[in-house]
Amino acid sequence: MAGTHETIEVIKGIIHILEQAKMPSGIHIENSRDVTVEGNILINCGIEVKNSEKVEVFANRVDDKTRGEVIELLYDLIALLKYQPRDRSKIKEVLSKIKQIAEPVYYALISVSTLKDIMGL
Repeated sequence: MAGTHETIEVIKGIIHILEQAKMPSGIHIENSRDVTVEGNILINCGIEVKNSEKVEVFANRVDDKTRGEVIELLYDLIALLKYQPRDRSKIKEVLSKIKQIAEPVYYALISVSTLKDIMGL
């Protein structure tokens, strides 16, 4: 499977950010090359955050239970990519579960952010 190593590294980066976000006050990333942020929403890892002294990451706004579920599924995904890379149905199943959990959270955060902008907060 092409790009498996790179994919696993990106997943590990996402797990790292989600695990760091357990701090009650949230986290800030300063001068980081580890995270790409768009509108304060984590979208990927591995690209430098430019023109930013502090960047708030969406992971610190997600409850611990949800974050734990996503982390567990990401570890499952890494295992599948390493040991069963040809089993596309299992990989798709795990990705679907991650999407089921993460997508509503993502859209809720985008909606709240948009409302704040509209209301000038």
